[in-house]
Amino acid sequence: MKKTIGFKNKKYLVETIITSLLILFLVCLCVYKLIQGCSRIINCIIYAGLVLVGLYWLVVEIINAIKYLKTPNELIAIDDFNIYIYYHKETVKLPFLNIIEIETKEVVKQLLSSEGKIVFKTKDKEYQVNYIKNLEEVKNKLQRIIGE
Repeated sequence: MKKTIGFKNKKYLVETIITSLLILFLVCLCVYKLIQGCSRIINCIIYAGLVLVGLYWLVVEIINAIKYLKTPNELIAIDDFNIYIYYHKETVKLPFLNIIEIETKEVVKQLLSSEGKIVFKTKDKEYQVNYIKNLEEVKNKLQRIIGE
């Protein structure tokens, strides 16, 4: 019988929305300053550059939010002999015996949560799982079960 041990971190979406709103506010502020007119040409160049960087950053945040929303709520499950990794459109079944190493990679430590991923290494391939809630706790459970 499968038991889910890795769930999606819900705080990531909240952080993404807050970040996107902050970026949007700053972009609007820079556009307002551009429309108002600049006293010096260097100020106009700086504001225009900030608008471009802000819009790029906003697009990246939106893409990350879409990826997050497509990710299932249950990410990792186990039974007596296998780990099941749930992706958007597929499920990968990894026998415990094939797993060489489990490592975590903490990408960003933000205000509400830390974002990271668990990487399962086999002889042939690496499998990444993003947006894990309680990253280290899940890794420790997996290592105890597998016996690393």
